[in-house]
Amino acid sequence: PRTVVFFEHQGLGRAVQAIAADRPGRVRFQATDWPAKFYRPTPMKIACDRKVKVIGREGLTLLVVPAES
Repeated sequence: PRTVVFFEHQGLGRAVQAIAADRPGRVRFQATDWPAKFYRPTPMKIACDRKVKVIGREGLTLLVVPAES
């Protein structure tokens, strides 16, 4: 299993590919596009161009939660 690393300084990213519980997507974070998935399973989806909060990573995949509106 891959190790989960939580970021001390979490930041905002923007979905460049939709993210769903059963389908990872992509997020632009710190001027780079990264694979991304929800940190915890959730029934919601994040549409393209919506903000996400990046809280950590698992391997090269960013772990995200929906950003507060």
